[in-house]
Amino acid sequence: MLSKMKKSVVICMNSLISVIIFCMIIMLLCSCVSAARTTWKQAKKTYHSMVEYYTRDVENNLSNISDYLLRISETADYYGMTNCEEDKESMNNLSRQRLYNQLNEDILVYSSADYFFIFQDKYADIMMVESAKKKAKIQSQNIREQLKRLLESREPTEKWELFDAEGYQYLIRVVSKDGVGIGCAVSLNRLIETMQAVQLSDYYVSYYKIGTMILDNESGKDLKIELPIQETDVGVRIVIPSEKLFEEIRTLLNFSMVFAVILIILLFALYISMYHWFTNPVKRIVSVMQKVDEEGIDLKMPEFDNWEEYHIVSKNFNNMMEKIKILKIDVYEKEKKQSELYKQYLMLQINPHFFLNALNTIYMLNKRKDNNQVNILLTYLINYFKSVFARQGEMVPLKEEINFMLNYMAIQKFRFAGAMHLQCEIEPEAEISMVPAMCVLTFVENAIKYSTDFSNDLMIVVSAKIEGDNIKIEIQDNGEGIEENILKKINQNEKIVKNDREHIGIKNIVDRMHMHYGEAASVKVTNRDSGGVSVVINVPK
Repeated sequence: MLSKMKKSVVICMNSLISVIIFCMIIMLLCSCVSAARTTWKQAKKTYHSMVEYYTRDVENNLSNISDYLLRISETADYYGMTNCEEDKESMNNLSRQRLYNQLNEDILVYSSADYFFIFQDKYADIMMVESAKKKAKIQSQNIREQLKRLLESREPTEKWELFDAEGYQYLIRVVSKDGVGIGCAVSLNRLIETMQAVQLSDYYVSYYKIGTMILDNESGKDLKIELPIQETDVGVRIVIPSEKLFEEIRTLLNFSMVFAVILIILLFALYISMYHWFTNPVKRIVSVMQKVDEEGIDLKMPEFDNWEEYHIVSKNFNNMMEKIKILKIDVYEKEKKQSELYKQYLMLQINPHFFLNALNTIYMLNKRKDNNQVNILLTYLINYFKSVFARQGEMVPLKEEINFMLNYMAIQKFRFAGAMHLQCEIEPEAEISMVPAMCVLTFVENAIKYSTDFSNDLMIVVSAKIEGDNIKIEIQDNGEGIEENILKKINQNEKIVKNDREHIGIKNIVDRMHMHYGEAASVKVTNRDSGGVSVVINVPK
């Protein structure tokens, strides 16, 4: 047995150190993974906010241009262009020229716009207004022809549309009425340049058409963020390369790996030291502990001179065994004396006043020659004393305790001639549970003695039920209640002295409960709002 124990200690120590090493390595790996994930999430959040801010700015610019086009379409010059009658051709030309001049002036206000254009007669005539800030080197005639083909083939829409002209991409917005239209072209390249002007050089910006397949040339580890631009058929897409993304924590990852190697070396050194400092002394201590049952309190542990802690353990163990030897004798004598006192106390539970009152009641019934009642009362009295003398221990089934209390109540009813009533509500499962002897009778007796002067009928209700792992016993009466100072002492388990007499019945019940169950048992006594006293007893079943 000892050899097995020694092996188990060594195996446990080896396993413990191995688990520590493994856990530390896992912790480092988890820290690195967590740092990478945190960096990824934070970068994604930051870049997403940046792209969202940028797209909102683009949307505002496009929305302002759309509102401008709608306002222009409501002007008199615009309506003048819709009038194509021959006799009003000069007016039509004048309106178109004024509208062209206005667009030429306003394009400086809308810096995002590359072109404003006007068309009529089913796109046969398109006038272009170029921005001085445009960078695309495209001939106006070329873009005019491509724009004409787009306008002829497109379906009318109120959104900005993607338009490709000689490798340059534009967003086109058109407002048309009665064959006359006005529109704007915004260069995607300029929008990209605007975004790349932000002081962040570690990402790539592009646009994509919503609903089309995107061909990825980037690594699957790269961070990609895409957001659609409202009221358009395109979206913004940025890509942050993984090497840029994790550049700031690369030093941390390298340091973690070096630290892991150092930690493994140190832990192996610790393993060898612990085997020498801990395992061997513990095996010696365990071998002594295993002999306690065999050699008893005369066992001694050898001295450990090499380490102070083990020396203290050895010294205190030997001192403890000496004290146990002394205490064992004292405890045995104390328990024996306590047992004798308890038996004496149980015998004293035969209340002399109750006995004399019962005999006096028998005498009065006999004097009235009521032999039938005398026989009944004597039967109850005999059963009561049988229960007292037949009890072998402190714990009895609840059913026996209830029967004992019923005999007591039956005798008391003879004394008080119908002024006392009892109601019992006991669950069958609770009847077989063991409870401290006289735990119910003591509180019923107190209710009769102290709770009423019998100016009104006394009603006592006794109930018991199972609640989880406990038995809940409740005794209620409709008497006058208990004085607050007495009630406080009862709930604090203090002795009660009244009229130079010491009342120890309730305290004895509580002490016995705590002796058997410790803090798991409780007794709570309260005054009821409707009058009388409520006693709640909780003990483990």
